[in-house]
Amino acid sequence: MANANDVIQSTRASVAKLVGSFQKGSYFVDESFQRRLVWGPKQKVRLLETILVGYPIPEIYIHRQTTNTKTGEEKFSIVDGQQRISTLSQYISGEWELKASYLDLENRGEDFAGLEWDDLPEHRKSQIYDFMINVREIPSSIDIAEIRKIFKRLNETDRSLNPQEIRHAQFTGKFVAFAEKLADEDFWSEWEIFTDRQVRRMADVEFTTSILSYFKNGIVTDSAATINKLYDNYNETYPGIRADQRRFRDVLSRVEYLFEEDDKLSDFFSKTVHLYTLIVLIDKHGYVPNKKEMVERLCEFVAKNDATKKTKLILEYRRGSEQRTRSKVSREIRYEALLQFLRK
Repeated sequence: MANANDVIQSTRASVAKLVGSFQKGSYFVDESFQRRLVWGPKQKVRLLETILVGYPIPEIYIHRQTTNTKTGEEKFSIVDGQQRISTLSQYISGEWELKASYLDLENRGEDFAGLEWDDLPEHRKSQIYDFMINVREIPSSIDIAEIRKIFKRLNETDRSLNPQEIRHAQFTGKFVAFAEKLADEDFWSEWEIFTDRQVRRMADVEFTTSILSYFKNGIVTDSAATINKLYDNYNETYPGIRADQRRFRDVLSRVEYLFEEDDKLSDFFSKTVHLYTLIVLIDKHGYVPNKKEMVERLCEFVAKNDATKKTKLILEYRRGSEQRTRSKVSREIRYEALLQFLRK
């Protein structure tokens, strides 16, 4: 194959052209690269501010698709730049304002501060529409597998994506699809396990991956190498996927059963470091020894964690909760301490 950098053409396109192409569907988001929009309100405002003060923004990568031979229609998937194009389209469509508190101090008195698109002065609208962005066009001759390698390399050096988002772009098989399906269960939103920002950054998928890792390998350290190996091993085929799904849903239903009994209990164990421990314990032992007694003991456990004077067992649990919480050692410390507390 030819050197990718030699065949990837560099051009410049106006915001008007990029947003117009995006809104018409000529530019489209390939969700196999990024599952969810990552940016929050402040980052969106900062992008528009950057344009309005005349500073450059990072280049965008698009992948030319094979031209439709019947219609002559040309389409491009957005490989890198989804956030920027989506943000510009949203603002021009009037979905939010340039909140002044998100701007730099020196720009909070400018004529664009606090305004939605329709309220902007005409010269500001022109400034946004005419702003030129560097665009790198990847030809259709480069296949999707190579595109994934390029995307992964871009974000390894850029660091704009976290490891889970990069895995989402790198792997397309059964394991990643299953981990994401489990992250869409109602349990997570109903009990507010993850914030909106964490969901955007795929922390929920990272957590479901941790549980599946436990199903396959027992309590282990969630290193990047371990997780990537898991994704690779089950990328093409996933034997036992239905059993894992039943097992996962069963343990979540048991956790929810406990959560419904006491608010303090659910508040404490809804934090992922503690939830992982509770899930492992329930998966290994079920209710210990029954629901009513387990709820009482767990409530006592929570109360003792909040107490000024802590018992040796509680101190041991906290030791496993404060440093390297996703290591095998810390996880085993928490599990053993909680199990011993429940058995007393």
